[in-house]
Amino acid sequence: MKHREAKLQNSSDYRMFMPSEENRDVEKTKLLEESMRRFGFDPAYPIRCVRSKNGKLIIRSGHRRFYVAQMLNLPIYYVVSDNDLSLFDEQRSMDPWNLKAYVTAYSRSGHEDINKLRIYAQKTGIPLAMAASLLGGVIASGGATNKVVTGNFRITDNDTAAEVAKIVAMLEEMGVQFCKHTSFLKALLMMLLTPGFDAEIFIRKARTHIMLFEKCRDVEAYLFLLDTIMNYQTPTKKREAWVHLSKIAAKQRCISSPDSTTRYGRRTKRDRTTTH
Repeated sequence: MKHREAKLQNSSDYRMFMPSEENRDVEKTKLLEESMRRFGFDPAYPIRCVRSKNGKLIIRSGHRRFYVAQMLNLPIYYVVSDNDLSLFDEQRSMDPWNLKAYVTAYSRSGHEDINKLRIYAQKTGIPLAMAASLLGGVIASGGATNKVVTGNFRITDNDTAAEVAKIVAMLEEMGVQFCKHTSFLKALLMMLLTPGFDAEIFIRKARTHIMLFEKCRDVEAYLFLLDTIMNYQTPTKKREAWVHLSKIAAKQRCISSPDSTTRYGRRTKRDRTTTH
């Protein structure tokens, strides 16, 4: 079916437009607002509309851009389409970027830290989002992922990322299939950030007691698994409550839970050697 070429237009008359009833709710506009406040409404990404019987322009895609532009009093760039695709068909026809696409593009453009992230994830096999969390000093992947997408990602903790990579490589060699699962990696990171938890001791214990490793349902369960491994065959009086200590350390680092996206601080040498 042949369509007329859509002409790029602009207007500051927001009354011309109306949202599609099919559209999802407008939410999570903070990053978009920051971008549009700085750069304005990019004409390369106009709002797509169809004309209704009463002459109004029904927004088919770009509801969030329209909402933010109206809030910031910016002119709207738009095109009027004559196709009869539903909003859902239109969205399915698009090819949004995933995290890997952003990492590849930024790496090619010369972003040094994101290129190092790409190399780290490729070398270790750790999922990109979790690799960004480890290198970016964020306990969960969401905050670091947003920084990658916006190009603001910076590496802040090479040491912990290297420790995780070493442990993952050892566990993979020994056949622990879940060693790259995000829940396990979050639990491992929490333990490594706990004062007194020694990565080298954990590696020796893991090699000796590999039979203790079993797949768990969530971060909390993996914390207990790591606690069990560290305390296995240790005299009762010398055992540490690693799950409890890891949560105390998390709170001290302003982390509210195992799934928090809050930034963590790097451990000092003193942290690593503290005993309880």
